[in-house]
Amino acid sequence: VHWECQCDCGKVKNVWCANLSGNKSTNCGCKRKRNTIHGRCRTIEYNTWNRLKARCYNPKEKGYDRYGGRGIKIADEWLHDFPRFLADMGQRPPGTSIDRIDNNGDYAPGNCRWADNRTQALNKRNTRMICFNGEVLPIGELERRLGVRPRGIYVRIRAGTPPDLAIQRAIADHSGHRIKREAPVD
Repeated sequence: VHWECQCDCGKVKNVWCANLSGNKSTNCGCKRKRNTIHGRCRTIEYNTWNRLKARCYNPKEKGYDRYGGRGIKIADEWLHDFPRFLADMGQRPPGTSIDRIDNNGDYAPGNCRWADNRTQALNKRNTRMICFNGEVLPIGELERRLGVRPRGIYVRIRAGTPPDLAIQRAIADHSGHRIKREAPVD
């Protein structure tokens, strides 16, 4: 049996009587609509914002130890204000996700960007950085720019070769020229 009911908002709707007696149907859905201030609840940006809050403030959340557990927070202006988060970050470009520029910094305006997987892979806490021609770069990025074999510089540095010599040897290997090993100085 269905009953014709009028919601507090004025909308008339047919409701199954079991939902009325079980208090399952108390409105036409207008209360959900009224609580949606920004109209973007089912967007990727909104889901991202909610995930940030979970990973930073919910100890039961998977990954909490890498975020909230080590002190990463969300800026006050973003924490309870999705429209502000969206205004600062903009719409997420396809193929990207949120990335903190300074991995030890908070989720805050100026420290977040939408980045692709490659950019994020070069911006991890365990990413080895190297100074080359006055610029500090992830080793992987330097290898890409120089066109040398991936991990060609990294493996040498890890084996104890000084960074400048590791770069020279990786470039020489790539071009087919070997650099002679210098005899140790007493």
